[in-house]
Amino acid sequence: MAPEILTKAMDPFFTTKEIGKGSGLGLSQVYGVVKQCGGTIRLESESGRGTTVHLWLPRAELEPEELTHAAKEGATAEPLRGSVLVVDDDADVRAVAVEVLRSTGYHVEEASSGHEALEILDRQIPVDIALVDYAMPHMSGSQFMAAAHQRRSDLPAVFITGYADPQELTNDPDAVIVKKPYRASELLRVIQDTLTRKGNSPGKAKVIPIRAKVGSHPV
Repeated sequence: MAPEILTKAMDPFFTTKEIGKGSGLGLSQVYGVVKQCGGTIRLESESGRGTTVHLWLPRAELEPEELTHAAKEGATAEPLRGSVLVVDDDADVRAVAVEVLRSTGYHVEEASSGHEALEILDRQIPVDIALVDYAMPHMSGSQFMAAAHQRRSDLPAVFITGYADPQELTNDPDAVIVKKPYRASELLRVIQDTLTRKGNSPGKAKVIPIRAKVGSHPV
């Protein structure tokens, strides 16, 4: 890989493939799993020669019985509060968001379209916040939230988009807009902040560009 490709190889949604040929989530998912295990990854690559992947994982200090006991104790830890409705027509992108949220303790409902998400709301399933892709076929993220607010006027939304000018996407003054590509840690922060602000007086839509810095990797 060329140096400019190497620095972004594990960023979410980054790919050198043609549009529709890949989501750019493979290496970022591997990196996320390794980081969750307390490890790290380093890539060494040179154009025309190949790539070496260095993967480090922490050595387990406990015996199998102790590990089982520790896992049971960890399962009782207080999870992050809140139920998130993830709405995205791209199955791969949706799966990543769902995994990030569930792995940190959120309850997650997922839908592949605005119509499917409205059915979830119509079933009176508890939802505290909606994480919505803006550009979806048949019903955009903005159209979905307009219909959702007819059912739940207090439901806050976080829009995910790759548009260059996200301010023009929605007229919702409470909307938080996250630009692709985003980092998992930043997405969690935005959702937690939005849940914390829930119930506050409406303000100006907040645009939060989330882009991995050159030479860094997603958390």
